[in-house]
Amino acid sequence: MPSPVPSPDSPDARRTLSVRRLGIVPYAEALALQRALVEERKAGAIPDTLLLLQHPHVLTLGVKGDGGRGHILAPAERLAAMGVEVSETGRGGDVTYHGPGQLVAYPIIDLDPDRRDVHRYVRDLEEVMIRVCGAYGVAAGRIAGKSGAWVRVPSASAASAAPAASAASARPAAPVPVPAASARPAAPVPVPAAPARPAAPVPALAAPAGPGPSDLRPPEKIGALGVRISRWITSHGIALNVWTDLEYFQLIVPCGIAEYGVTSLEREIGVQIPMAEIEARFVQHFGDVFDRRPASIDASPS
Repeated sequence: MPSPVPSPDSPDARRTLSVRRLGIVPYAEALALQRALVEERKAGAIPDTLLLLQHPHVLTLGVKGDGGRGHILAPAERLAAMGVEVSETGRGGDVTYHGPGQLVAYPIIDLDPDRRDVHRYVRDLEEVMIRVCGAYGVAAGRIAGKSGAWVRVPSASAASAAPAASAASARPAAPVPVPAASARPAAPVPVPAAPARPAAPVPALAAPAGPGPSDLRPPEKIGALGVRISRWITSHGIALNVWTDLEYFQLIVPCGIAEYGVTSLEREIGVQIPMAEIEARFVQHFGDVFDRRPASIDASPS
């Protein structure tokens, strides 16, 4: 039973965060849900809302230029054979991949009146991902001029992009309850069966980071973001690689950045972390960074 949420018209509603844990949701369905919630948030019908979910295999495109189609390396026939969809999004950024094992978070929040700064919003989303990684001993940071959360970044780049800490982010983080796995919807959206691997051999991934030669690996992206803001109501958001199958990123030039690769928490620490645990940590750090109070955690989209 989710906790009661204050009325959107109440004084406390501005800092209330309704959290919806949706499981695996097809991209088109999640996009339609976001659009509906944005309109409800504009009308003051709902409080700030955070959607947490995973997608079946999909490549999503941005709005600039060709949206990143030129950075899709695999032909349409191969994508179809692997069960990978291609979808328009309406967000910023280039082409990226979503799939099982990746935490996707879509904040539907009102930045008015005290957070009306697009750059600050992007940096704050990065900060949440950086803190989640840090909770597992993975030192993530920023690369100047590129969005997202990165590992093995030059310290100067990480420091130059770091936002000023707020009083809210300095307060101790209260634990966030996570519904038991049984609280998931009874009939989750099925994930497509693992597709046959392409005939061409796939280069082996490097060993997880640790003392020794792996320290010489270049920076790699562990969390991507692409946002949309309409009348200061946000949508779209972040994708954090938890135990994602990284081989799917070889179908594209991720985010249009050819010089760096991608990684995941599992690859960095050698352990597959339960998604419910990652979701709880994400909610905790999101509340701290954005000064929001998670008032409900709902396991269904309704």
